[in-house]
Amino acid sequence: MEKPNPNNFCGGNFQDWLEVNLIDKCNGCCSWCIEKNNWHPKHVADWKTLAKLIADCDKTNIVLLGGEPTLHEHLGDIINEVKKRTPFKNIFLTTNGKVIMDNNDYYIAKNLKNLSCVNFSFHHWDRNKEITGIEIQYDSLKRSVKALHHYGCKVRFNCNCIKGYVDGLGSVHRYITFAKSMGADSVRLAELKLDEDHFVDLSDVFEGEFGLNKDPFIHGCNKEAMIDGIPVYFRQMCGYQVSCRPKHDFDFSENKKSVLYYNGEFYDGWQTKEEGVKMSKDESMDKEREIKNLLVAVSKNLISPQRAFEMINNMCGGVESAQKEYDRGMNHCRY
Repeated sequence: MEKPNPNNFCGGNFQDWLEVNLIDKCNGCCSWCIEKNNWHPKHVADWKTLAKLIADCDKTNIVLLGGEPTLHEHLGDIINEVKKRTPFKNIFLTTNGKVIMDNNDYYIAKNLKNLSCVNFSFHHWDRNKEITGIEIQYDSLKRSVKALHHYGCKVRFNCNCIKGYVDGLGSVHRYITFAKSMGADSVRLAELKLDEDHFVDLSDVFEGEFGLNKDPFIHGCNKEAMIDGIPVYFRQMCGYQVSCRPKHDFDFSENKKSVLYYNGEFYDGWQTKEEGVKMSKDESMDKEREIKNLLVAVSKNLISPQRAFEMINNMCGGVESAQKEYDRGMNHCRY
């Protein structure tokens, strides 16, 4: 069995990161969105529960995702509460930008001032609406970037390279020029996942420069470079995500990234509909499932044993009952 490059997600890198599926709703319409057809739990935890789980988890870097996370009515409450409880954590937000561009300074001051970085997902400088349904409001976007910088928040522009849009050196340089003109601090160029018809091979675009390659599983899927005076990060797809790349024999469960869903539960990676059904035959958040989930989180160092015990104590209504449930659950988690 071959091992992946240690700098890859699956190779054990980025283990100090927690991704949060904050909401299933989105105001965009990306045809290649991998999340829209995935599993979405019916239960929605309140924002205070989510904030506590994020603050208590043993991860330094938190990425708020969706859906479109700016549609969450308590986004600012979650961010501000996490930062208040754990000021050392870095909180990142990935967004299509519409809500921010529509509301500018007031929205940013109320909701986003405690972020470390905002990742704007724009996939073309003037044809973004064709791709995502979101039109870029240039003046508003520039003001928004300036407002984010005022609070010490970095800004990155994320671009999925799509055939017919950003798919060659000329369009890459044009996109970077756009990002710089809006005040972005960096750019991320990514290959599409599970979309062979619109796939753009970055190793072809850059002719193997910057370490871009035909077998990212072995040679690394995350690269970076300075292009036109701005940091550019690359994300390539391996044979498990696109058929044009070699597929290696590897057990990906070993280093799966933890994902906290908006129902207040931690999962190993993003859940497909099939995985979601297996993990939850019904959608209720009964006591047994809540306790099991908390103890799984303890076993993965996502939450401290003391914090888990406190939460179980609240559910069980007494220290003796809580200790019994905690011990019983931990015994199950070990085997």
